[in-house]
Amino acid sequence: MKSETRPKISIVLPTFNERDNIGPLINRTLAALGDYAVEVVVVDDDSPDGTWKLVAEKSSADRRIRLIHRTNESGLTSAIWRGIQEARGEWVGGWTVI
Repeated sequence: MKSETRPKISIVLPTFNERDNIGPLINRTLAALGDYAVEVVVVDDDSPDGTWKLVAEKSSADRRIRLIHRTNESGLTSAIWRGIQEARGEWVGGWTVI
């Protein structure tokens, strides 16, 4: 990503079996931060419900959405850490879906 297109804010969303929740959460996040250069980094632990597939579809339509699909790792803490490591924004934030 070129420096002039670098997002100002990265939001990390760790997921596991959140297919019904992740679309609205991404949409609300982008709407709330619409005045900023933002990226949403979804770190999914190979959700059996296909959460990662839905995020992949959304990311192909919107470059502000990125998917990290983990198949050999799992766990909330390591998912958050992975998202932070791969975030491109100047500032990093996030939340979990519970």
